[in-house]
Amino acid sequence: MKKFRDLDIKLSYHSADEHIPLEFFTTTFPYAKRIKLFLGYFSTNAIRAIAQSFARFILNGGSIEIVTNQYYSKEDAERLINDKTDIDNDRFIDITSDYAKLKSTLSETDQHFFDCLRFLKNKGRIKIVAVGYEGGQSHHKQVILFDENDVVSTYGSSNFTLAGLIYNGESFSVRRSWTSPEIKEDIDKQIKLFDEVFNKRNKNYKYLDPKTMLTVIEKVGEDKDLNSLIQSSYKVLKLNKHTKEKVEKIRQKIEEEDKELLKKALLSEAIEIKPPSFPDFNKDGQPDDPYPYQTEASEKWLSSGKTGLFEMATGTGKTLTAMLCLIKEFEENKLQKNIIVVPGKELVLQWEKEMRDCGFTSIYCYHSGNPRLNKELEAIRNLDGSDLPLNVIVTYNSFSSDKFRLLFKSNLKRYVVVFDEAHRMGAKGVMKAIDKIEFKKTIGLSATPFRDWDEQGSNDFVNNFFKSSEPIYSFPMEKAIKGIRLPDGTIKPFLCNYEYYPNFCCLKENEWEEYREWTKKIPIADKERTINEKAALMRQMVIDKAAGKIPVLLQVLEKLHQENNHPNTLVYCPKGKEPSDEELDNEEGGEEHSEDDKKVIENIEKEVAKKFGDDINAQRFVGETTSRQRKTLLREFQEENVEVLYAIKCLDEGVNVPSTRNAIFLASGKNKREYIQRRGRILRLHKGKKKANVYDIMVLPTAHQYKKEKKLAESLITGEFGRVIEFLEISISKEQAIATINKKLMELDLDYEKVKELIKKKEEEIEERKLKNEKRTNP
Repeated sequence: MKKFRDLDIKLSYHSADEHIPLEFFTTTFPYAKRIKLFLGYFSTNAIRAIAQSFARFILNGGSIEIVTNQYYSKEDAERLINDKTDIDNDRFIDITSDYAKLKSTLSETDQHFFDCLRFLKNKGRIKIVAVGYEGGQSHHKQVILFDENDVVSTYGSSNFTLAGLIYNGESFSVRRSWTSPEIKEDIDKQIKLFDEVFNKRNKNYKYLDPKTMLTVIEKVGEDKDLNSLIQSSYKVLKLNKHTKEKVEKIRQKIEEEDKELLKKALLSEAIEIKPPSFPDFNKDGQPDDPYPYQTEASEKWLSSGKTGLFEMATGTGKTLTAMLCLIKEFEENKLQKNIIVVPGKELVLQWEKEMRDCGFTSIYCYHSGNPRLNKELEAIRNLDGSDLPLNVIVTYNSFSSDKFRLLFKSNLKRYVVVFDEAHRMGAKGVMKAIDKIEFKKTIGLSATPFRDWDEQGSNDFVNNFFKSSEPIYSFPMEKAIKGIRLPDGTIKPFLCNYEYYPNFCCLKENEWEEYREWTKKIPIADKERTINEKAALMRQMVIDKAAGKIPVLLQVLEKLHQENNHPNTLVYCPKGKEPSDEELDNEEGGEEHSEDDKKVIENIEKEVAKKFGDDINAQRFVGETTSRQRKTLLREFQEENVEVLYAIKCLDEGVNVPSTRNAIFLASGKNKREYIQRRGRILRLHKGKKKANVYDIMVLPTAHQYKKEKKLAESLITGEFGRVIEFLEISISKEQAIATINKKLMELDLDYEKVKELIKKKEEEIEERKLKNEKRTNP
């Protein structure tokens, strides 16, 4: 590392001269160990000019003391906020008055500076004293820089602004401590004056609350690790286009040097990599130990060659169980290379928070909604080729793209790849992508990893990928409800009990005709498929959208309303459009809703409003609901200001609504994963919540339809009762529910046990068809 004596530091700098003030800062900042910065006010334009050198100062282990007031220049504020009504007649604007507005108007380079300050704050390497000057504003401007042996100090007129550094005809002289005893003595006086002000011993200054500036840094700066700051420095090497001509020589001189130094630092083993650890949970702030079952699951993963599937009920800490595996991998190999594949943006953000809580660094969110993604690809490429940390959280859709695969050259053998909601791996588009990539260490997480009645081979694909026909660890929902015994003898449940209320409607004749026609189109046989998936989904939509469900929904809501139990109710609504090819390739598709979907919910809203008017406050929670609106809706729902939420898919995976007491299933069909995910959402523990209620609206054939087309009617019954059995068996109202079901099935000369026999027979037929198809395609 160079010292100040090795640098070409001039005795003076002038904005009209060849050596302008900016050159001094870009030359000296990267090699300083300490800086004392005396600012009249912050100027983001000046920040833009020195941002890349500031990161190198941080990398060098530097710490900084700042004396400043809490104002931007009026001119800077006009540029920054672009709202002159907010600017006083004076020359300054208080930057502590509106953090949100300040943050929303910062450029990328301005943001980078505040990120640097927050990093220093988090590391305890920055101290700020906010001051005013008796009789006016503090306009002092001075910088004192220290390396290990020497000191450099500025003295002169230049403001720490873009104009002061480049344009204004301003200048300052430079004192270098090693040139003479007299200069060293003069610098010591400057340091003494700074320290008097900094330590609040100078009576000419009035001292303001320093927390205001620290709060600005906390609220405006983002929490970045060192590697992320270094990467950000790449982006701000080129200065504002209006200043480019004036500073081109300086820029050319430092740019290549900066790139090389930053890249070496980025790839250097000298960067401290702190080990990730299990997060703090208890009230004393001490690290909590994992639950025994989480430790057991992680040990099973290690002993299974670092590959395996965890089948764990919602609410049992699947994410932290996987995180424990990643922590153990780091402990063993000192390597932090992880890729997390998740269904959607909501889970990307949740995983990012969990990883930061565990101390993982260099976390990148790879999804189409990330505006910084293209700029972060270079950082990912650089880190991929190093032994430094790299953690990428990617959606299944993005993971399936050629762009993502080629970014890692189709080789993820160095990485632990976690497939959250691992049942998504069975989608055709995901299977194709996985087949093109090399893996070595993998984790699958799901409450329901395998699909029932699988005629497409998805289960076989998942089994083969994880090299096992069974999960290496299971924690079923029944166990999650009963809980585990902790070392102190207490029982810790993870989900609440629930009562199951079956409700019924029948298909109208036109719906029955449509059901029959789609059923005829389902059986096909070729080398890749055994059923027509689109026909199967369209047939399911006939059931999900059955007109007879709406009157039943109104009856259930009326019952809840009469009992004053209607707040905290979720209504799971059917989709309204036929599946696209993309949805077929990706199994359930995304959250985006069509106009047909909206019409379905609008019709439900209309019927509920017609019956209840303002007595029930119901709102939508759908694909186009923004992240901010979702947070507001969930908060209002928890506080019971919004009493009912209508949703299609948005509340399936990863979104927690623990205050939910009632769920009404207008649609879930035979997709086991979907209805188990939805049930898991409502069984979350919540203060004051003793149990939940599941109101399931199932579709049955009429007695006439059953008698006329028994085989077709049995297909409808078995499809619906796959869900019923799953819901019923572990509910606390099992006997009552069976009695209700048997009373209805009596109309068809059936009962609950007979239906279970029909389902078993159906499963055997499907298995037989699969074997025949395998013999035909692989003779």
